[in-house]
Amino acid sequence: MTMLIAAICLIIIEWLYIKVARRLGIVAEVNERSSHSRSTPTAGGILYVIAACAFAADNAAGLSSDWWWTLAGGLILSAVSMWDDIHPLPPLSRLLIQIFVLCLAFKSYCYPQALHIYVLTVTSCICCINAFNFIDGIRCMLAFYGLTVLLTLIWAAELYTPDLCGEMVVLCEWMLVATVAFICFNIGDKVFAGDVGAITLGYYIAFILVTLIVRTHDASMFILTIVALFDTCMTVLQRLFAGYNILLPHRMNVYQVLTSKWGLPHLTVSGAYAVIQLVISAAYFAIPVTFHWFYTLMVVAVLTVVYFTIRRSPRSL
Repeated sequence: MTMLIAAICLIIIEWLYIKVARRLGIVAEVNERSSHSRSTPTAGGILYVIAACAFAADNAAGLSSDWWWTLAGGLILSAVSMWDDIHPLPPLSRLLIQIFVLCLAFKSYCYPQALHIYVLTVTSCICCINAFNFIDGIRCMLAFYGLTVLLTLIWAAELYTPDLCGEMVVLCEWMLVATVAFICFNIGDKVFAGDVGAITLGYYIAFILVTLIVRTHDASMFILTIVALFDTCMTVLQRLFAGYNILLPHRMNVYQVLTSKWGLPHLTVSGAYAVIQLVISAAYFAIPVTFHWFYTLMVVAVLTVVYFTIRRSPRSL
């Protein structure tokens, strides 16, 4: 009942926010890199910030200091991202702030014997956060994909760490409620999540995923976000080797190619990414733990073939 009431409240807040955003001019304008065709209110993902604050207030008595550091980092990222939605910041500044916040959020993992793991964790989380940020431009892609990943994270937490997953599951539930409220408006292209929504959601998903990996000692669990993460990383590498500035916006991700050059409907592409991720994750849970890495490598190999098949198709040129 609490979550139902929260969902209704968030829907009302989003409806009011859209009206305020239009009046204040907090909109995503159409440009040569846009995947939308008209000015659309942005930063509607402020719902994720409200959900995180509600989670903190509802569980304040039982949260450890690590959790408070994580929530503080999320609040810093949210504030900077909200400012970026209103007054765009230089890409390098955004990246440096993300690195700083993630270094603080995972400071408990920073000790000499595991410094390489600490650096890898921060780097991987930056990739995850920005993968979620990039997909906001396609209608409902962030919402559908986020919904899928959050559900599978709850599934993973209850399956592999049932005695230690309380706060993680509750945070995922609050993020799910915010996602459902956001979908009600994003599906009609009435609002985008903006950096404040995409980065906040990506940040908490990255934190929960790393926590699960640390507790299970199974790094193959990154496969729960593999579809968007793989697309983003491969595209960044291709742009890097081609000599492009990887900090600048572009339209070279596969989902952007499918909508802009192949002409596929946004909802079709968004739904496909979410369903593919759900199938991959479900199969991961179904197989024995000893086969997780073999399965992960197989998935990466298949995604590599699909990626280059689409990118080299005549329709993509």
